Amino acid sequence: MIDNYEWARGFKMRFGLYRVDYQTKRRIPTKAVKLYSKICERNALISPTSI
Repeated sequence: MIDNYEWARGFKMRFGLYRVDYQTKRRIPTKAVKLYSKICERNALISPTSI
């Protein structure tokens, strides 16, 4: 769900639902959070354009 350390690339790859500011440890939501929230609420896949 959040960015983490990858053995091959360290902290360079960012693919979590939340970005992590490694200096402040703050978690920053990505655009995908809103879409994932709707999928969970409806218990079904939806079109990204319907948000």
